Amino acid sequence: MSMAIPSGVRQIAESLDDVPAYVYDLAGLARHVAAVQAALAGTELCYAVKANPDPEVLRTLAPYTDGFEVSSGGEFGHVRALLPDTRLSFGGPGKTARSRSMTRCWASV
Repeated sequence: MSMAIPSGVRQIAESLDDVPAYVYDLAGLARHVAAVQAALAGTELCYAVKANPDPEVLRTLAPYTDGFEVSSGGEFGHVRALLPDTRLSFGGPGKTARSRSMTRCWASV
């Protein structure tokens, strides 16, 4: 699948010269996840924070998801601080006592 790079994104990327950077098309991301949400109507849609915890990416995704899946205490704290009212799923194997206690502290706030 080939996608056209929006001119604004291309311009930013080209201005960086040899500086490594991630340049996100947040409007394009919002359109894409809105289309996924529409295609999966009636299905709970959560985003795995481990895929990309960038604050602007998470803020962009928040209106289109039912919550975020976190797999560590650090991810839990990151998302809770950024989006305090969003639903979180604390998944994955092998949680430490510290991670579990962190979630209990947030739940009691």
